[in-house]
Amino acid sequence: MNEDSQSDPHDPQDSCPADWALFLVRDGSQVVDSLAPLASAATGSPEESDLADYLVHAGVELALAGEILVALERMVEDEKLAAGVLRGDDEPFAVSRLESHPRFYCVVVHPRSVAATSEDLRRCWNWAARAAEKAGGAAKPSPFGSLKILIVDSNPNSLEFGRMMLRKLGCRARTASSVGEALALSKSLAYDLILVDTRTSGMPCSDFMAMLEQRSVDCWGRAPRVLPMRPATRSEEESGREFPGLAKPLGLEPLRAALRDALENRSQALGEADFLDGMDVLELELWGDEGPLLKRLSQTLVNQGHAFFGRSPGSVLPESSLEFAREVYSLKSGADILHARRLSACCQRLLDDLEMGRELAIRQSHARLEEEFERFRLFAVSRGLLSDS
Repeated sequence: MNEDSQSDPHDPQDSCPADWALFLVRDGSQVVDSLAPLASAATGSPEESDLADYLVHAGVELALAGEILVALERMVEDEKLAAGVLRGDDEPFAVSRLESHPRFYCVVVHPRSVAATSEDLRRCWNWAARAAEKAGGAAKPSPFGSLKILIVDSNPNSLEFGRMMLRKLGCRARTASSVGEALALSKSLAYDLILVDTRTSGMPCSDFMAMLEQRSVDCWGRAPRVLPMRPATRSEEESGREFPGLAKPLGLEPLRAALRDALENRSQALGEADFLDGMDVLELELWGDEGPLLKRLSQTLVNQGHAFFGRSPGSVLPESSLEFAREVYSLKSGADILHARRLSACCQRLLDDLEMGRELAIRQSHARLEEEFERFRLFAVSRGLLSDS
């Protein structure tokens, strides 16, 4: 360690060199705490800022900042990578997911001339674990995490930028670069929000949007929110006028408003207010001090749900309705044991529709169940129920 060091004033036992920067990142991009003289140069409060903003404002060279963001994205996407530590080629940084808090990642940036030892990194991880413990009680899953989103744009850079902006809001999106691909994807999944670049289709954008809405109605019994995207014109920029849709490049606040609208539209279409109103995702108070058992059962249920939806894509009805019904009943039993009321109710609705043999209702109930399962998973992650420690 260097003689000059900095430490967390609340937990001074672990320190890092003064020219190092430490960031605690949640959900892939949101900085929730930092320990670095560099970080004070970032604008906005930590609760509002993205790691990319911190790195740029902290004076990290753009090439290195890009390398750090790519490494972090790889770790978020790949569970195998998340079990270890990623380092830069010249070791100017290290990234690790916290075992005790799987939603949190620690990013360490240090001079290229300094090799980070295992002891150095251990101190960094210890700081991050304490910071995550403080932030964990307030951590909440994104309200938009269960939305299914499709971005349609022929420009791959625009697609990647759109995905990045949505990740900042706690969402993941699929992408399509052509009319045919978008229509095929809208048949395979019940999307809640579709963003369409006005120059992608080769036909009037309004006609293409109507096709996407009708395809979803035909396949899923409900229409998503479909919004156009295009650059604002000079006159619109000067006058401040807005057009129906989203201006490019996409901004966080307009996207957040579009997500809220899509969430409300889905709730109305699926009747969630009437069907699940007042039900808890999980009745934690019933578990008392049985935390270890609750964690084991939650992990089992999430694994069961992943296996179930992997075998039963929403685009087709199962060949064996009896076997499918047994799997739904098994998932419901696990939800009942956990007191996961909303998930159990969605399972029961799907079982009722299977008994009646109503094809469209089965598809809708299957989609609702998948959305509720994702809501349960996010809830379990936010409470640390899916971590091994």
